[in-house]
Amino acid sequence: MATGVPHCLLVGWQVEECKVVYVPFDADWCRQMVVMLASVIAAAIPLRGQRPTFSELPGHEEFVQCTKERSSVLKELCSVGSVKGAVNALWL
Repeated sequence: MATGVPHCLLVGWQVEECKVVYVPFDADWCRQMVVMLASVIAAAIPLRGQRPTFSELPGHEEFVQCTKERSSVLKELCSVGSVKGAVNALWL
């Protein structure tokens, strides 16, 4: 949103594999996200560091549903398995 680019690549690394996902810019979702973030911050201020109950925030359920719907159609460009296989160590 800040850069004005039409899309980005989201790289998700997991122990077993690395996934690259194509994410097109979605102005409507970004506007909703900014409103939701402002709501979260406003609700958190009087709680002095405690997490607000997100489900009680106006529009939260709709935003979560919108995020799920829009995320489900994203295109995974590739998935590359770990060369060493799964690593079970606590710290890498």
